[in-house]
Amino acid sequence: MIQWTWTAMLSGLFAFRNIQALRQGSRVRVDAPLALAIDQAYQALDKQDGARAIEVLRPALSPEAAPELRQLAVRLYAYALLLEGQWAELLGLLESAREQIGLEEMARFETTARELGHVDEADKIRALASPPRFLTDFRA
Repeated sequence: MIQWTWTAMLSGLFAFRNIQALRQGSRVRVDAPLALAIDQAYQALDKQDGARAIEVLRPALSPEAAPELRQLAVRLYAYALLLEGQWAELLGLLESAREQIGLEEMARFETTARELGHVDEADKIRALASPPRFLTDFRA
């Protein structure tokens, strides 16, 4: 009886490890191209080439990527869109990924938009970064 229990436990452990290895393998297939795209985007942004950064990041952005990599890629992608003046896509990205981007980064986008003379877009970014009204009413 003990031998069967031990065998069952070992079988369960091996199955669990195999499932973990398969998951890590699929994660690597997603994360490796994104990490390369992030590196290429940094190089492009260093040269003020937002179009190239967009070109390498857009196809590599994957919801299955590691959260840290995806967060970095989304921020870089947003900066590239800002650099290229693609306001409509930038606002859509900021709205859909505002939690990943964070309030501090959102404030930077707002400030930059104002500095570039895009007051309407800056106001929209500020509205996106603000907590919903019912939360501020609740706190009061």
